[in-house]
Amino acid sequence: MPPDDAASPILTVRHLTVAFGPAHQPVRAVSDASFALAAGEILGIAGESGSGKTTLCAALIRTLPRLARTAGEALFDGRDLLRLSEREMSALRGSEIAMVLQNPMTSLDPLFTIGNQIDEVRRERRVALSAVELLRRVHLTAPELRLRQYPHQLSGGMRQRVLTAMATAAVPRLLIADEPTTALDASIQDEILLLFREIRDTAGCAIIIVTHDLAAIRRLCDRVIVMYAGRIVEEGPTGDIFRTPRHPYTRALLASLPRFTADEVILQAIPGQVPNLAELPAGCAFADRCTLVLDRCRREQPVAVAAGDRRRVFCWQAEADT
Repeated sequence: MPPDDAASPILTVRHLTVAFGPAHQPVRAVSDASFALAAGEILGIAGESGSGKTTLCAALIRTLPRLARTAGEALFDGRDLLRLSEREMSALRGSEIAMVLQNPMTSLDPLFTIGNQIDEVRRERRVALSAVELLRRVHLTAPELRLRQYPHQLSGGMRQRVLTAMATAAVPRLLIADEPTTALDASIQDEILLLFREIRDTAGCAIIIVTHDLAAIRRLCDRVIVMYAGRIVEEGPTGDIFRTPRHPYTRALLASLPRFTADEVILQAIPGQVPNLAELPAGCAFADRCTLVLDRCRREQPVAVAAGDRRRVFCWQAEADT
């Protein structure tokens, strides 16, 4: 079940920034991101490629490239993930925090059977359930057969279920899924989304879903964060965001969803290009693509504006409308 609004957050992120390149001229892949996540909540993080979604999550689980620099804090039950030693972080990974990566074929070793790889995870995390039981928990058909097979012998949906079984073997308190439905057909996507909801309902863990698929967020998530050029631009309950988007970028994203008529599929692209993160403007990064741009938008970085119950939007136009 979704969390109680009054529940204490399991994860609190404050002013998280991830930078690459020289210190005197940094490229900020994530800038000043702040949000909280309650136990049992499913949070969707949406945005175009290059918006900082995956980098933000990689910072949380500490899998960034070595040259990356982080600032801010990410408190997981009071422990700052950004400042834990590698030994302390390794103890959290897999046991309390787990991640399902985007491409199962690059995450699973092609030289070992599914059973070999699940057994390795079971040993590392001291999981009592058998490999067959773990596969049954994610509703994989014929689990005894799958254990003897290699990754290439499974469909994309099956491989995604295997990764999910491995990630949740130790029943983590926080599960991060990076584009878990990419390259899957619509019916399999629905099955995977239902699986994540079932994991939340049975295990009570918090889940972060990173995706560019707004339809998936609408079906699965309690709350959504929209990112653009490394910054959070809007946040709120999923239903509210979809009914009344406040940021021009959120509106453009929703307008770009396919619309079907009797004769055709209508696609509305967002004009312009995502800016180069090394050459971001002083003001709002979306200004050059925005139809509602103000002079102030080009000069000043927008600050958070309350836009309703548990909602905020980073937009000068939204401030003018309140």
